[in-house]
Amino acid sequence: MQRYAAGLGHSAVLSRRVGGFSLTEVLLAMLIGCVLVIASMQLYPTLHRHSQNTLRHFWLEQRFHQALFALEKDLRRSGFCASSCYGNVVTLGQFPGEAANSCAIVAYDFNRRGGAPQSRETFGYQLRAGAWETQVSIADCSGGGWERRLDPQEVTVTRFEVIAWRNAAGPTLYEVHLAGHWFRRPDIVRHTVRWIAGHNV
Repeated sequence: MQRYAAGLGHSAVLSRRVGGFSLTEVLLAMLIGCVLVIASMQLYPTLHRHSQNTLRHFWLEQRFHQALFALEKDLRRSGFCASSCYGNVVTLGQFPGEAANSCAIVAYDFNRRGGAPQSRETFGYQLRAGAWETQVSIADCSGGGWERRLDPQEVTVTRFEVIAWRNAAGPTLYEVHLAGHWFRRPDIVRHTVRWIAGHNV
């Protein structure tokens, strides 16, 4: 009889444990869930905006990297000549109305023919009205036929500058600045600086 009573007591305890949550516990759980949902809804726009800004910074960095890649390659080749050559190797100037040294024309013996300057290819890079422009076989910074390499409806270039540090004991060192921002988001800004050695000068 005592074992039977003990069995009934154990079953009663189990039934109370399996019975589920109390009304207070359910209401508390719902309250916590509602608070978490509201908090996440308020936090989501901030996280989304942060991720979009991070992506825009990344793409702006990539565009500047691609833009400077060709210039860096040409500056490293500047002055190369297969035979006797003469003339300016790197000409710095600016389009009328732009900042000083915002245009660079690089010359080297691309076809390995040597001779006069006009027999060598020239490669121009310049800032003009917030756009990054390039040109091949260009004589001066004020000439026409320049092509935009960074879409001005996407990226606004605010600074392009090439500074030549000449060294009698070694190659000329070029300090290149390229800065700008997204066209519709001036707060997404990037300023890239490159140091490039002209090995043939």
